[in-house]
Amino acid sequence: MIKSLFTFSLIFFLSLNYVKAKKYDGNSFICADEIGPKLEFTIPDFKDEKKSEEDFILKEYDTIKRERVISKRGIIKKKTSPIDYSYIFYQGVSIKNKNSTYDFNFEFFPPSHLIFEISNNQFIDFVCWTE
Repeated sequence: MIKSLFTFSLIFFLSLNYVKAKKYDGNSFICADEIGPKLEFTIPDFKDEKKSEEDFILKEYDTIKRERVISKRGIIKKKTSPIDYSYIFYQGVSIKNKNSTYDFNFEFFPPSHLIFEISNNQFIDFVCWTE
């Protein structure tokens, strides 16, 4: 009885190291505030496991006229939690250029939570879903 319990425990704890996070690569997300859709982006397909950042496009709907969309280029990084390798989140930043009217920074915790910062202002929470 003790030997089988030990064997089961050993197999269980060894299998914890092989737990993989759910992949969100290639999925498109829409994020909304209390008024409606505000952001739209697609997580790039991170084919190379060693490469953890890719270029992407962030579409931001205007706060007043939601039909007006501003597209911004950025870099999105795929990260894992330092204490739980089975969870992946994404960090996005704008690519700065001389014509840039604002900079953005966000952290996306799939499948549904994004915190967004524009030009060093206060972070805003968004709820997200896939298309």
